[in-house]
Amino acid sequence: MKYFVYLVVFFFPICLMAQPAPHIIPQPVSLQLTSGSFLLDSKVGGNAPADNESKRVVDFFTAYVKQVTGVSLQANKAATKTIHFKIAKINEVGDEGYTIT
Repeated sequence: MKYFVYLVVFFFPICLMAQPAPHIIPQPVSLQLTSGSFLLDSKVGGNAPADNESKRVVDFFTAYVKQVTGVSLQANKAATKTIHFKIAKINEVGDEGYTIT
């Protein structure tokens, strides 16, 4: 029991100092964390250009969020908060790369 107390006293401050890494798959090559937050709730909408591929991305994302969280996002509608999806060729990241801003 004495050793358990020592372990807790030693490791607890280390856990408080460590910043949790976001869970993003695939893991990005670089990541810059800033302050703030974004809450996914029913006031969030997904928006994308009118092409079929972008619409499929928004539909997949909104269905996945509903399946995992139970929150119904507003697909392709004006909303209080909006996530904009855009599929574009970016030479710097290659065919399998992505950027999130």
